[in-house]
Amino acid sequence: MIISADPAHPLQTGLFGPFREALMVVTEGNYAYVASGYNGVHILDISDPFQPVEVGSYPIDGILTVLELSGDRLYAGTFGGSPAWGVYVLDVSDPTHPQLISYGQWCGECHGMDAVGNIAFSPTPTA
Repeated sequence: MIISADPAHPLQTGLFGPFREALMVVTEGNYAYVASGYNGVHILDISDPFQPVEVGSYPIDGILTVLELSGDRLYAGTFGGSPAWGVYVLDVSDPTHPQLISYGQWCGECHGMDAVGNIAFSPTPTA
């Protein structure tokens, strides 16, 4: 975690890293949602920037690369070479117990995503 109250002197305050990689992070309120490749989604309580704490996680059978948060829904997209490629839609209304709402092979290689309410948008390459 980095605090940039003084942009000329950013300060690293906390570190959380029991998983190998963090490919994307989205935040809302006191929570950070981390796309950690083959390690799925990790949800951190960041209310204390000096001591982030993992409060929840969700395993994903693939290389999780993209996240988009819209309200209580977390859209998680995988890379095309994954065993189960596509988009996972998770209910994160209780960040300590994320629940799968749906899964679909809608995105061959998710390189980006945006969501408005219950609709997610993701570009996908075409042949």
